[in-house]
Amino acid sequence: MSSFALSDSNNIPLDAKLDTIIQKHDGFFIELGANDGVTQSNTAFFEFYRGWKGLLIEPSREKYEECCANRPNSIVQNYACVDNSYNADHILGDFTGSLMSSVNGSRLNSSNLVSVPTTTLEKLLDNYTAPGQVIDLLSLDTEGYELPILRGLNLEKYRPRYMLIEIYTKDFCEIVSFLLSYNYMLHSNFSNYSLETNPHWDGTHNDYLFVYKNI
Repeated sequence: MSSFALSDSNNIPLDAKLDTIIQKHDGFFIELGANDGVTQSNTAFFEFYRGWKGLLIEPSREKYEECCANRPNSIVQNYACVDNSYNADHILGDFTGSLMSSVNGSRLNSSNLVSVPTTTLEKLLDNYTAPGQVIDLLSLDTEGYELPILRGLNLEKYRPRYMLIEIYTKDFCEIVSFLLSYNYMLHSNFSNYSLETNPHWDGTHNDYLFVYKNI
């Protein structure tokens, strides 16, 4: 079996680590920042080898189309997810990269600006999941826009059992505090990158695993 995700500081793929923790077949995932569906994906392993289904969200039109081809058994949507305070139905940004970093305005001076439809994660789940659907894994890798996306999800209504979130150091305390208030606990620094173990790491972020306390 092949892994698709990035590896941690000990060169263990993140999807393989998740598999040992979750230990479930026929589960359900959500992945935001889905890219082409396979490159650095935290959920492809579970779809291909564990029989999972799920929802993939990617704002780049090019990557979205590749994702549709690569992950035909999943629901794939072309949106930029926002929080509840964002009122426009589109956002202008440079989505030529694989992720949703334009939403925070960091690429708005680019010459590659495109208009992308917006929605909240909650609305997507309302539209594309069955009532009572158990969400086993939420994978969130959106280049610094993780907290607004989480705020666009009613965590009293939808409670992912596990969340794997790329968190930038500057946002760490706020995101952890937010999730603790919804009865999640921080399981671990899942990637645990450091300059000592990863000389090419930019020093700005790590992937963290959160677990809902009542699973």
